[in-house]
Parts: sequence; structure tokens; C-alpha cells
Amino acid sequence: MSPGLSFSIGLSGDVAGAASGKWQHTSNTKPLPTDEQPWKPFRSRADFEFAEFALDACLNERQTNSLIALFQSCIQSGEFSLKSHTEICEIWDYASTKSTLVCSVWYRDLWEWGLELLRDPNLAPKFTWDAEQLFKFDGSDYVRFIHEPWTADRWWKIQTQLSSFGTAKGYPVIARCGNLPVNIRNGKGVGGGRVVGWLPIVDEDSGETGKKAFVNHKRVVWHEAVSLILKEVAKYSRTGFTFACADEITRILYPLILILSADFEEQCVMTLTRGFGANYPCPVCLVQAEELSDLDKTYIYRTTATMQNVYQNAQSLPRAIDIENELKKYGLRNIDNTFWKIANTDPYLATSWDRLHAYHGGLFSDHLWDELQNIVKGLGKSQAKLIDNQMDQLPRWRGLNHFKSVTNTHFTDGSKYEDISKKQEYAKLNPDKKWNFPKNHTHIHAPDDIMAKGVTRNFNTKYNEKCHGPFKVSYELRTNYKNILKIDHMCYVAGMIRDQLNELDEFHKYSSSNLEAFDDTQINIHLGAQQTSTSYSAIELRFSDDIAFRCFRLTLIDFLSNEIGTRIHFKFLKVNYQSKIDWSTTTDFLRCNPSFHGAPRNDGVLIDHGEGRVLFAHLLFVFTCTVEDTIFQVAFVHPLDAPIGTLHWRRDHDLRFIRLRAQKREASQFVLIKSIIRGIPITKDFGTEGDYLAMDSIDADLSRRIGKIWVDSH
Repeated sequence: MSPGLSFSIGLSGDVAGAASGKWQHTSNTKPLPTDEQPWKPFRSRADFEFAEFALDACLNERQTNSLIALFQSCIQSGEFSLKSHTEICEIWDYASTKSTLVCSVWYRDLWEWGLELLRDPNLAPKFTWDAEQLFKFDGSDYVRFIHEPWTADRWWKIQTQLSSFGTAKGYPVIARCGNLPVNIRNGKGVGGGRVVGWLPIVDEDSGETGKKAFVNHKRVVWHEAVSLILKEVAKYSRTGFTFACADEITRILYPLILILSADFEEQCVMTLTRGFGANYPCPVCLVQAEELSDLDKTYIYRTTATMQNVYQNAQSLPRAIDIENELKKYGLRNIDNTFWKIANTDPYLATSWDRLHAYHGGLFSDHLWDELQNIVKGLGKSQAKLIDNQMDQLPRWRGLNHFKSVTNTHFTDGSKYEDISKKQEYAKLNPDKKWNFPKNHTHIHAPDDIMAKGVTRNFNTKYNEKCHGPFKVSYELRTNYKNILKIDHMCYVAGMIRDQLNELDEFHKYSSSNLEAFDDTQINIHLGAQQTSTSYSAIELRFSDDIAFRCFRLTLIDFLSNEIGTRIHFKFLKVNYQSKIDWSTTTDFLRCNPSFHGAPRNDGVLIDHGEGRVLFAHLLFVFTCTVEDTIFQVAFVHPLDAPIGTLHWRRDHDLRFIRLRAQKREASQFVLIKSIIRGIPITKDFGTEGDYLAMDSIDADLSRRIGKIWVDSH
């Protein structure tokens, strides 16, 4: 079980005194800095930056004092004024008054944290208050698409119900504000996930483990602890709370719990269902245990109204055994659910499909991957080594783990299995395998969760698990094995001050510049890793063993049809493109480097070849050249568009592969860099020399683009 859960808090707001139905959209306008000295209460910016460094470097008291002594011996005057580690701690304590106060060792005020976000002028234009339905034209019809929570159905339904008048064990509770966009909400800075509690874990006596009374006791403790965190939220969810936000608009706020993000075992604790082994184990619907593997049927959904009615009716029965038997019929425990106290909140509808644990850390890691490893083991060591070698040869890609060996490897990190699942080819599974387990069944709820709450990144536990590393570091290096939340709060305050400093620096830099500003996101291509200027003969000599470069200069002259001037070589290319999924600007980092981590790396690209045609190619060389004072950005690429034939057609069709075949190396050609659409990882087909396969499972945009190409080609 992965410790930790996430509340996605939605703040539904009505503008006080405003007419019902008024619609607003978030603004991208950058507000003016509200504080010219955001480093206070530190005496100077230098003092803050030193304390920030000590915090980030996990320096203990002795190391901090030694470093301060070193600074003081070098600097007798100026802004640096700290004297001891104790002084830093005292200033941190005072600085914490700029942020939410920790109410106790166990939790901080969740409601006050929400108001703190609303007070932040930098976050104010990022909040979304109204439900939205978005559509895009596909050439014949307008098709609705969903991404953020406010574009999905649950937000829309809730808003129409609101008033229109205006060893060491830890269980962290992480809250995220659903009104903020995903890049902020799932980020690490101000407005991102916030630890609002550290729940107690009841020590287990081996003689009590598994007994009904002890299991119920642990769940009572959990819900009582959470009720303290949600006390103010429950209160204002019914009465509303009038608040003047940082954008100078007064709103009536109705807090609610839109999303509960957790592993299956934790979902059972939240919903107080009995889980695995019960007649009705699912926390979301009333599926019988023996039907968990049937993904074709539709089952009755649990709701607060129906489950609360079952619970209350059971309480009227005369004997405890009768109450227990009645609740077992619905897979419920005899405990009052704390989420029932919050208006517009349904714990069963809020419980969300957990992509990380249901698939990558469940169905794939515990079942599909084990089956595949068993099959490989039966093939012998030579085949296992071959698969490991081929996995190691798959192209590296930004944001994707690279594996040298996988056939005899197990991980504790679900994200590792996620990356393996994007790379491996499925083998035929043993027909005797049993698929009747809850995490397999949960896939049936994924489409409904997406329609109700937006895409899976809105409720994936992966972003919360990333918080576990900093907690561990704080526990082991920064603290005396306690006070983790205090250190977390200090890191939060440091992040808030750092954000304000960055905003201040950017504002002054912009104000002092006489150059015309431009929007960086509007530029499609950025070159990086610039090399020194070199001659064309030197380039041909450097790549003399590669036939593709044999006529480099002549081919370039034909391409430009003009006299060539100066040229500069690059090894790095940054390509911005518009996502086919939500129209957002996304960036690929591409490389053409003869020695990247000790091995050649020539990333794959999609190139606009005109008239709707797309060319797959490998980057060989990237450079700029000047022709009569005009700078051209040029890429030398190896095309992968040679005729394929029909030898592998059946397998490619069944597995939906896009097969590519390389042209002769001397057929390499020049293209303008602006014609590059985006990058794509391209792997060798290890069974056919010169053939490649396009890896379209890396992200949704690639799946959409390659899917269209596959349909057109079949």
C-alpha cells in the first residue's frame, strides 16, 4: 500500500451581488509585483538565498555554522548578517507568519490554506470558477473534449446545484486546489500540492492483525483524524463563505471534495468498504466478487444517499450481528463516514481510478509483467539476454526511464513499470491466469471518471508519490527524525519567497529593457548546445566514415542554391508544437550528438513534407548558415520512407505498428528546421535489418498523430 492520499479541493464561487450566469475566463496577464522586498523577514536578499541554500543542501547544524563562519571570515561587511543555525530557525519561524500556520503536530488548517491561495495576486488570474464545455471542429462536426476538472461533467453538475445569489511510517494528506490549472496544481511551487496533515498509523499487535474489531478501530482513528482536517471545510460547504479574492472580486465560496486520489486499499478506507475478500469489494460500485473480471457488464454505482440510507437502516436493527450482516450485503463497515458531512461531496463519486496503481503498479506490474517474465524465463538465458540487450538499445527520450535490464527485475516504483509498459511488446499470456481481482475491475470506471473529473492526470497518484522523496530526505537529513511537517512548511515558505523574487527579477528585467518583447511560446524552434564555427570540409572529414556525409557540401549548395556564408553547428534542438489533445504548447528536447552519455544519439522527428505528407527521419546534423545576411536554420536528416513491402503486413496490422524503412545513407537530405513538427522515438526492428518502428505509446499526442497515419495507411 502506498502511504498518502490526495484531496483535490474545488472552490466553487459565486460573485457576490453579480448576475447569475456571468462567465469569466482565466487571464494570462502577468500582475505587477505586490512586494518589492519579498525576502522579508530576512534582512536582505543575500540572507534569504543563503538560508535557502542551506535548506536545499540538507546542511545540519554543524555544517551550517561552519559555512557561516567561513562566510564571516571572508566578508566583514555587506548584506550577509547571519550568525548561527539557531538564528536561521528563528527567522524561519517568523517567516512562517507569511503563510498558513501549522495548527498541531498532526495537521494544519485546510480552509486557511485555501484562502491563502486566494490571497495570492500571482495566482488570482489562474483560478477558474465557472464550469466550461469545450469543443473543437474535426472537419465535419464539433466534438467535445475534456482535460481540466472544470471542463468535465461533475463540476458542471455541482455548480448547477449551488446557490446562484453570489520503519518509520507516515501517512501524509496532500491537498490540491481543483480551480487552478494542472501545471500549477500538480507542480511543486506555490499553488501546488500541499501537505495539510500527517495521520497517525495505529501500531499493530500481531495477535490483533486482521481481526474485525482492530480493523474497524484503525478506520475509526483514520476518519476521526481526517474530520479534524476537514472541520472548517464541512462547515462552509453548507453555509458558504464570503471572501474578497486577490483579483478584488468578492465571491461566496463553497468548498467541496471533488477528487479522492489514492491506491485501492486506501480507497476502501476512505469509503469504509470492506475491500478484497468482501462480497462487494469495489469502493465505487456494487459488483460481486466473482464478477470482477467481467468488464462488459454495468453495475449499480454507490452514492452517499444510498449508502447512508443502508447504514442508517442497519443501525435500527436490534442485534450487533444483524447490523453486521446487513452491512455485509453492501460491503460496508459499521462506521460513520466523515465525508458524508461535506455538502456537494460524494466519497464514492470522488474516489477516482488510479492509473498508476491500477495498471502500472497493479495489473501490469503484478500480473502482465510477471507472466511475461515467466515466459521469457522458460525460453532460456540466451533469449532473456537478447531481450535485455534490445531494451537497452531502445532510444532514450526525455521524461522516460531507460532500462539496461528488465527480464529479471522488479521495482517498488510504479512509474518504472509505467515506462516499461510503454516500451515492451506483449507476449501471449497463459490462459490459466486468473483475472478476478479488484484492480483489474477498476478499469471499468476509468471512462466515467474521465467524463466526470477530466483526464487522468487530474487524479493520478503519481504526482503525490513524488512528494515521498522530499519527506524521506527531511526525515533522514534535515531533522532529528521528527518535525517533518515543520521542515515541509519551511520549504513551502522558501518556495513562496523564491517565486516572488523570480517575479521581481523578471519584472525589473523587462522594465529596464528597450528591446521589443516577444512571446517565447510563439517561436516553434530553439537551438541549443551551440558548437564553434567550422568549415564544411571539416564536417565531411569528421564524419568521413558515414557515407551520408560524403557529398555534404554539394548537397547543401543544391538545397540553398546560393553562395554559402558562415555556419554554426548545434547538438540540441528544442521544438514547440501544439498538442492535438488540448491545443496546449508542448516542447520536445531533441538531440543529434555523436556521444551522448557515451553513445551516439540521433533522435527521430516528424517533418512536414508538404501537401499533408509527413516524413519520418533521424536527425544527423543541425546547423545555421548565413546567405546574404539571412540566417537559415537547417537540419541534415536520414529519411525513413523507403518502400516496405508486405512481408510483415499481418503482424504490423494486428499490433498497429508503423513500420519504417531507411533510405540509403547517401540519400540523406537537408530540410528547414521550421518544417519539423515534433520529435518521435524510433526504435530498430531487431528482426529486420534497416527497418524501424515508430513508438507511439509515449504520449497522447503521438498516439493521436500516429493513429491517423496508421488508419490512412491501412
